[in-house]
Amino acid sequence: MTILRSSLAALVLLSYDLITMRYDLITMRYKLHLVRAKRMTAGDSNLISRACQSEACLHRGKAL
Repeated sequence: MTILRSSLAALVLLSYDLITMRYDLITMRYKLHLVRAKRMTAGDSNLISRACQSEACLHRGKAL
């Protein structure tokens, strides 16, 4: 009976470890997605600001 209890306890601990590892992987994947999204939006805003600056330069050139 003690062998059954110990094997059941080991199985419960193993399943708990697998669940927590899966949760950690999901949260890491989500954090990585957020970091990529921030980088992409930062890159997009840089491109937009550069485009606006170059457009402003063109308008200034036409005005002169």
